[in-house]
Amino acid sequence: MNLAIFGATGKVGTPLLEQALKAGHAVTVLVRSPEKLAQRGDNLIVIKGDVLNAEDVRKAVKGADAVISVIGHVKGSPDNLQATAVRNIIGAMKGEGIKRLIALTGAGVSDPQDDPQPVDRIFAIALRLMAGKVLKDSAEYVRLIKDSSLEYVLARGPRIVAGELTGKYKVGYVGKGNKTMITRPDIADFLLKEAATPTWAGKMPVVTAL
Repeated sequence: MNLAIFGATGKVGTPLLEQALKAGHAVTVLVRSPEKLAQRGDNLIVIKGDVLNAEDVRKAVKGADAVISVIGHVKGSPDNLQATAVRNIIGAMKGEGIKRLIALTGAGVSDPQDDPQPVDRIFAIALRLMAGKVLKDSAEYVRLIKDSSLEYVLARGPRIVAGELTGKYKVGYVGKGNKTMITRPDIADFLLKEAATPTWAGKMPVVTAL
């Protein structure tokens, strides 16, 4: 399938792009610094640009069957990075007639089906204190996607860490027995599978290690 990936040079984007190309997908990425890409290949189209620029985003999604967003905050990024980016992505997808959006956000954004335990509540309080602006942006990012009328899957990752691809992880909601981490290759694996065949369409699952 034809995929457009945003955030391909990031910590999750790097294994995501590697896995997508290995699986034989045709991939278009929009990046500010193409030299940071570790992957190259005949199935990869690289567009130099900015996700905050609507015209750049439109070029990147053109012809895609599905779009995957793993955009995240880095040092120096604007407080409204994710919300602004996803407005551009949603607008471009609608303009090009693309329906499927797979997006990654943090586990700090809650879902009505969550059953938070005491440790989860402590984590949420700490997150609001230490990264309130990022959490606010993530909440707006989620709201915009939910209100978009697109076929979406909003995957929530807890602490996303370096590690190996196991292909074994738990998908559900915040609750008792959940681990507090997931490896970057494993969350990438989940996103890529959902892009091909969504099993969590219209939902916001948490993906954690077993």
